[in-house]
Amino acid sequence: MRKYEHDSFHVGVKALIFDAEGRVLLLERDHPIKKLYWDLPGGRLQKGESLMDTLLREVKEETGLNSFNEAYHFTTALSDIRIPIQDDSVGLIFFVFRLNLSSPFQPILSNEHIDFGWFTPFEASQKLKEQYPIEFIEKLTHIPS
Repeated sequence: MRKYEHDSFHVGVKALIFDAEGRVLLLERDHPIKKLYWDLPGGRLQKGESLMDTLLREVKEETGLNSFNEAYHFTTALSDIRIPIQDDSVGLIFFVFRLNLSSPFQPILSNEHIDFGWFTPFEASQKLKEQYPIEFIEKLTHIPS
């Protein structure tokens, strides 16, 4: 008889925050293992949270943005990166939401990040390509600036 092992996954959200000029907000993080890298604001769902609850919490924690009018589902992806959990690891499924800002916004960084920048979708895709699945990167690359 064949034994099947089911994989376990965490669920996360990421925010593609666009300014009025069509640029994407990226946050730079200094990680002990990965060193410096750029990322989108976001994080994993906590017990009892909805996707929108998590999106609101993470965007506020990581950028200081307290509210936004609408969040549009951009894509859902299965990350190539495994997350270490105790003596094992889990996969990550993340939902990316697009937020469009109509007025200027100056992010207030959390202690997780050391810098931020506004980039064209193509520039952002180049900075994110080591962290994100190719399907997401290709979709981001083709957003008009």
